[in-house]
Amino acid sequence: MATNPGILSEWPWKRLGSFKYLVLAPWVVHGCHLVATKGWRELDLSYIAILPSTLLRALHDQAWITVCPASTTPGANARSSTEASGLTRSTESGTGTSAILLLLGAVYMPGGQHLPLWRTDGAVLLVLLQAGPVEFLYYWFHRALHHHFLYTRYHSHHHASIVTEPITSVIHPFAELLAYQLLFSVPMITCTLTGTASIITFHSLHHTQFRTNYSRFMPFYDYIYNTMDKSSDTLYENSLKDKDREVDVVHLTHLTSLQSIYHIRTGFAQYASKPYTSMWQLRIMWPVSWLSMVLTWAYGSLFTVERNVMKKLRMQSWAIPRYSFHYGLNQEKEAINDLIEKAIYEGDKKGTKVVSLGLLNQVIVINKQDYDILKDYIPENATSNLLLSMTGTAEVWLIGEGLDATEHSRAQKGMQFIPYSQFPPKMLRKDCCTYSMTPAMSVPKEMQNVHSCENWLPRRVMSA
Repeated sequence: MATNPGILSEWPWKRLGSFKYLVLAPWVVHGCHLVATKGWRELDLSYIAILPSTLLRALHDQAWITVCPASTTPGANARSSTEASGLTRSTESGTGTSAILLLLGAVYMPGGQHLPLWRTDGAVLLVLLQAGPVEFLYYWFHRALHHHFLYTRYHSHHHASIVTEPITSVIHPFAELLAYQLLFSVPMITCTLTGTASIITFHSLHHTQFRTNYSRFMPFYDYIYNTMDKSSDTLYENSLKDKDREVDVVHLTHLTSLQSIYHIRTGFAQYASKPYTSMWQLRIMWPVSWLSMVLTWAYGSLFTVERNVMKKLRMQSWAIPRYSFHYGLNQEKEAINDLIEKAIYEGDKKGTKVVSLGLLNQVIVINKQDYDILKDYIPENATSNLLLSMTGTAEVWLIGEGLDATEHSRAQKGMQFIPYSQFPPKMLRKDCCTYSMTPAMSVPKEMQNVHSCENWLPRRVMSA
């Protein structure tokens, strides 16, 4: 949201939540009715194609949102999954608004019905209008948005992204997006009214310098008005060189549950921001989750999850293509050990140190009690501080990941649960018990390109 939100900053259907898609229901019903009652020769394909093309655009946006975090330029601060969730919802709202405006134009605009598939004269006119008046008006409108009055009320929301991502291009308050839609529709409206219509990044420096690179597609107006950033070409060249630089440290990790693929940053931001919330949409995704597991298992090779920078130290996170349950299967032990050895070998070959700070990559433990595990790590002079309670009367429980519902039910009123596990425990007794946060630590300010750390922790905080 903008620093000081102005009029029409919020989307009209924001309060509808996930039911906002019902706004498109009348056109969906109308389109289905036309398909069912008319032959294909009588159908207006330019009208029918709007909603399917909108769906394809949404899928295209999600694909780029998914791919982008894994390839973010090292040295850049990416957003947390919670922040990305809100921006993803803005993207969906913007795509829906575009669809509504196109549908209204197709129904009520003269000449907007039964458009041909292609017209060369219309395509030429479209390009000329976009390169000329539209780009010129966009340049000055964009500069006006950087005036303090408009910036604090609207455009500062867009500049929440210091590092640009594909999703950044469509993150705007409602009023600002409407203005953009009106401006960018000038070529389409002109072609429609003249009967020539048919069916058929440079900007990132602006988000770090703020007073340069205002143009959208064609930067010659920045050259004309002397607002071109001098480091535009240098930034691009350096970004290409940056990918080939050596890595100092690699953190080795692995996948957890089958549905965890939707909760990581490269999955769906809406789910990544609420990793332990049960959502009905995920239940129908089980076939996809299972197929993903099979493909991951068959792929059998390490892959890079994240790249980080801390001063001169360059780090990466490598994932072993195995899920948590694989570590309990005897037939998978050898394959997992081979993958770990391969990671260490590849790291040594590149002069990189490979570390594994958590999860199951260090030791495979089967059928051992939490008490026995902890006892081995406690100094001899402090072992008396660790007690194994068999009655459930202790006021404080130190718990791991394996605490089930039956053991939860033994806890008396006023109990405090302190987890030592990598993942937070399920809060089954919130009515009468207190749950502490998993041990965590703040990420140093020098640490860059941190996406979300663990999704259940605040921004720039990771498990200790």
